[in-house]
Amino acid sequence: MRIASHLVYFLAGASALYIVFAPSLSGLPNFQPTWFTAALWCGAILLLAASLIVRDFGSRLAAVGSGIIVALYCCSLVLPILARLGYYHVETRLVAMPEPPRWRFDLDKPMLILLLISVLVSLGLALRSLVKQRPHARAV
Repeated sequence: MRIASHLVYFLAGASALYIVFAPSLSGLPNFQPTWFTAALWCGAILLLAASLIVRDFGSRLAAVGSGIIVALYCCSLVLPILARLGYYHVETRLVAMPEPPRWRFDLDKPMLILLLISVLVSLGLALRSLVKQRPHARAV
């Protein structure tokens, strides 16, 4: 079970790193806010560190890293709704850019789905491991 959880942590961290590096690899501008990219970096690094650490501390790192990425997914779902209601304002600009590479469109959507599934599974595994580790208090 421990090897499977480390594999899921690694898969989630690697797919988060792909999402971070994809704009620079394709030559396209990064349209994500800086705080979003920084938080994604933190989540990816914590998940990759959790996949390498064999002690119980790795579960805590995985729980924090997965929590960060799940929070980013929730934020990216809520922000368009807030913008539609007028509570969040977005400044847009018209920019001419070269034609994006085809591989980027073919690979981004499956990687985002893989990231979502692997992060949810890793969060569940990390929380389950943390609950098992916690010493149970005796009722007096």
